[in-house]
Amino acid sequence: MRYHMILSDLHTHTKLSIDGSETVDAMCRAALAQGLSAIAITDHWDAFPPGMKDPGYAPHFMDSRDFWLLHEAELFPAIEEARERYGDRLRIVYGVELGQPQLFPEEARAFLAAHDFDFVLTSQHLNGEGKDYYLLNYDELDPVALMHECFAQELELVKSGMADAVGHIDQPVRLMKNLDFDLSLEAYRDEIAALFEEMIRWNIPLECNTHGLRNWYGRISPPEWTLPLYRDLGGHLVTLGSDAHKAEDVGAGIREAAMIAQANGLQPISYFVRHEPVIL
Repeated sequence: MRYHMILSDLHTHTKLSIDGSETVDAMCRAALAQGLSAIAITDHWDAFPPGMKDPGYAPHFMDSRDFWLLHEAELFPAIEEARERYGDRLRIVYGVELGQPQLFPEEARAFLAAHDFDFVLTSQHLNGEGKDYYLLNYDELDPVALMHECFAQELELVKSGMADAVGHIDQPVRLMKNLDFDLSLEAYRDEIAALFEEMIRWNIPLECNTHGLRNWYGRISPPEWTLPLYRDLGGHLVTLGSDAHKAEDVGAGIREAAMIAQANGLQPISYFVRHEPVIL
């Protein structure tokens, strides 16, 4: 089935993410330049187990939760200003990328209750020991075991019930460039199927993340073979996200991902309003 093409980028980061650098205005202007109909601003907030802190990233070296608290007063006014400026041409969604909420659900739920988000994109950024995937030593770990652990954590994340969509379900793959590892993830079919079944049970759509299309592994996340599996299990909606942390990446790969989704019988979501998907 072919659907009408409405292009939306529902995974972007501004300078109000600890690893971002752009203003909300710059990201919105980039979205318009790419011919998008909607953009979601999904800056980072990562939950950590009790007693554990995010080691932070340069140049801030702060816990992402502390960084959010320091800057959150800027975010919604910036979105409102952008809506006033571009709202007749671009739907601007107030969202968040909520990292591993299942590891500290009380804090994560309190955070969500305190904010009027339209869209909660969840993701898994940590291994089972609470260490960020980007900070692991990949020369000393077993990538097969790491992916088993990743999908187990993703399953628990979905069961937490806090997601409007689940982002980049195979996140560690980004860091495996120099490893002898099968990037197709065919070996994890059963775990991926179990994850999809749980997502469908919760009516949570899958994200097609385009980060890989502009990076070394050259594919969407998750790999395309998983999309007919998702469809056959009962899934029919997906979100499309560039995971852009700079304006030049807004919308990157979105048209290609939309075509891939449609070719596999899946409907891209246009945007969210109060956690409900809207399809145009």
